[in-house]
Amino acid sequence: MMHLSKIMLRRDVNASAIARHVADNAYLDHMGLWRLFADKGTEAPFFLYHRMIEKQWPTFLVLSNVPPAVSEDWHIETKPFAPRIANGMRLRFSLRANPVVTHKSDDGRHVRRDVVMVRKHGLKRDGTPRGKWPSQQQLVQEECVKWLLARAEKHGFVLIKRPEGQGAYTWLVETNGYRQHEMHKRGAKPILFSTVDFDGVLEVTDADVFSAALQHGIGPAKGFGCGLLLIRRAAEMV
Repeated sequence: MMHLSKIMLRRDVNASAIARHVADNAYLDHMGLWRLFADKGTEAPFFLYHRMIEKQWPTFLVLSNVPPAVSEDWHIETKPFAPRIANGMRLRFSLRANPVVTHKSDDGRHVRRDVVMVRKHGLKRDGTPRGKWPSQQQLVQEECVKWLLARAEKHGFVLIKRPEGQGAYTWLVETNGYRQHEMHKRGAKPILFSTVDFDGVLEVTDADVFSAALQHGIGPAKGFGCGLLLIRRAAEMV
């Protein structure tokens, strides 16, 4: 049984707790949420989360294999998560992801690289003048949608496209909020990763595989608020 929780920082918590959770630091977010699952007996806790701001206040949607513990710092609402998924179902979705591809470096290591930066390096390497580069938003849209398309089939869905005439079409998915993050931990190298938010429409092609994607997430950086696939039917969360 999976559990979907809405977890909001209480407004009457002490100043140090507020400072930790309004900082928009994915490492601090993860550690703060981890404490809600750390003492759950023998079952290893697993959770995905999505950070958002409601009324200028940190709020998290969290999918977990065990329910979160009661906390003095958080207001928590939890319900069972068992959506009924069927082949052919069309759903609106939201996803915050870490869009990377893996390359083999000169020393044989496998390195993850941001797809937008890979495209920019390619334009630079090909000698394309900067004045002829696509806009930042166009680069993000093209490369990140391409990244999601490459992963859709193995996660049991397809993206929907809208015909535009004369053989052209537009994918019914938008990308927003592309960011590059740099987090610092004492005594360790900075953690660098990027995120982008997808919003669009998909169609389920393999209900079992898609259900597994809902439970386990899509893409890397799941510990830093990426990978949780949120689905909606009409105006309600499934």
